[in-house]
Amino acid sequence: MAAEKPLWGRREDTFELLSLVSYRSRSLVFLIMLTMLTMNPSENPPGDLGRDARHRILDSPTGSFYVMCTDAGLVETGWFDMLAGPGGSGRTVELLGKPDPKLLPDFCQRLLQAMSGRHATFDDMETPPGTGFQRAVWNAARLIPPGTTITYGQLADRVDRPNAARAVGQVMRRNRLPIVIPCHRVIGAGDLGGFGGQGPKGRWPAIKRMLLEAESLPRQ
Repeated sequence: MAAEKPLWGRREDTFELLSLVSYRSRSLVFLIMLTMLTMNPSENPPGDLGRDARHRILDSPTGSFYVMCTDAGLVETGWFDMLAGPGGSGRTVELLGKPDPKLLPDFCQRLLQAMSGRHATFDDMETPPGTGFQRAVWNAARLIPPGTTITYGQLADRVDRPNAARAVGQVMRRNRLPIVIPCHRVIGAGDLGGFGGQGPKGRWPAIKRMLLEAESLPRQ
């Protein structure tokens, strides 16, 4: 993959600093600023996905899973029930565009295979737009082999930001291409970690557990 050029200069350094401060002080102000810094101005905002956006809903082993493609070719994936919640990044079903049950058939088939623990590759799928820091984290996550896990801290080390485990967690929360970018393979230092904007004991982390269990089975 080509080297990524940060869109906001050295903005990620401030991002990491605020991550550390928010962890130590538990300051609501810093937590809000940290969340704002994960937002990427180059990203399509929720209301700007293109007039011809289309989507389909897959009946996956982990629940209803949507695949959306805009007229500009931007592909997004996610769990339907997470829309409009912390894990939906501001998406609603209305913003996914028109239903298209025949949308991206090969890609959808590979998604279902991957969620069942079967071999599937996504080398043809581009990492979504983002800041240099976001894309570095997402690209590093894509290199985690199926059936294995690393911690947020280890992923931070892999992008040369050893003190940015919390910031990495925020970037993973904003992943709009799950399964292709396997955020479920990134866990906490002492537990499974969050998923879909919820803590380890929420409803959505159960999906994370299901995916990891499926990948732990003998590969087909």
